[in-house]
Amino acid sequence: MAEESSARLLRAIAEELAQHLMPELSSADARERAALARLVLEHLAADIDVLAVVAAQWIPAFRAALEEVLQTLPPALFVEQLQSWRADLAGIPIEYGAAREREVRALRTIAAALVRRATDLAGNHGGGPAADAAITQTLGRLGALDHQWLTRYDAARQQKNVSSGTSAGPASQARMHRQRSWTQRWLPGTCAAAFPAPRTSRRAR
Repeated sequence: MAEESSARLLRAIAEELAQHLMPELSSADARERAALARLVLEHLAADIDVLAVVAAQWIPAFRAALEEVLQTLPPALFVEQLQSWRADLAGIPIEYGAAREREVRALRTIAAALVRRATDLAGNHGGGPAADAAITQTLGRLGALDHQWLTRYDAARQQKNVSSGTSAGPASQARMHRQRSWTQRWLPGTCAAAFPAPRTSRRAR
């Protein structure tokens, strides 16, 4: 499969860095950067290895939850968004293999928009207790499913890295944290990221 070849290529490049480039570097800063680059490659390879498997287990439940939520949210409070979200959800194709990353991203984008809107309205909409209960249930359900995705995905990646021989010592953990921050900033499509934080009003700032 193409994704298997891609993962092997990334690991081969990482091994080349470790075996041939890093021993030739003289400065600590250069060695640290090369080690970070190696970790990035190894974690991207793990992404490719595990994403399709974890996504195949998680996507059906998340799709079903989104469809149900869009049917149960108070229409009067979400009148401007519901039709658009339903159309967007219906337009997301079912992907396979490494392409499932696109499906995951598209589903989570809709969920993030829904969560932001629901958070903005919570307790400030005049829709009554029933609307508050529906919004609270929606936030809890989508948040739990998204947390499930993050934890399963991260656990699978870490397990793959361990089985591939990536060190899990304190120094490696520190580099892993820096790598994850770097990847989330510059390569958001290759790693899991939590829902965008809800917008805050200027007065709250």
